[in-house]
Amino acid sequence: VLAPVSFAQLNLVPLLPAFLAAQPDVSIDLQLTDARLDLVEQRVDVAIRLGPLADSSYVARRLAPMRSHVCASPAYLARRGRPATPADLADHPCLLLDMPGFGRRWRFRPRRDGAEADETQVDVGASRITTSNAIALKQCALAGQGVILQGGWIVGRELAEGTLVDLFPDHEATASHFDNAAWSLRPARTHEPAKVGAFLAFLHQAFADGAPWARSDASGA
Repeated sequence: VLAPVSFAQLNLVPLLPAFLAAQPDVSIDLQLTDARLDLVEQRVDVAIRLGPLADSSYVARRLAPMRSHVCASPAYLARRGRPATPADLADHPCLLLDMPGFGRRWRFRPRRDGAEADETQVDVGASRITTSNAIALKQCALAGQGVILQGGWIVGRELAEGTLVDLFPDHEATASHFDNAAWSLRPARTHEPAKVGAFLAFLHQAFADGAPWARSDASGA
């Protein structure tokens, strides 16, 4: 099984004991990487990927949608003040995720039912911290170092507990694409091993009632 590092640590690893208990004859080799490797070349049975999918020969199934949040710690907001609009982020230090597709330009659109909302793009303020690890970025925000834009699967628990504050709950926000999701992928082949089918069935059942991160996200990621 191939999965992104932070996502797997927070949302996949906690599920594994239940799967192993239900399937005592199956073992799991879990490889964590944020690189998009070739599944056939690496002999991968199942992969989890985040974001939009490029066209490929893989069999893909949507696990769950992903909503992102712009947030900061209460201590940071007490010290620097709360931005009133997305445009105000140009005057705040914004902590950045150093991954393909993520940059200094964040995109916003109001949440509206039934109507397409206008999009606003903001070149966010200078960052003193950039990292390739989402958990590390969250830790920096919790320490009051600035504003972050991260998925609910990263910050859901902290938003529910109040250790991070959602700055624009009435907006959708992204540093990449609005239609983000978590996906399961497998190589296309005529015969799917029973163990692979069992794992995929378990995985999608675990997400059937909503993504695990959303259950602890007070903002409804």
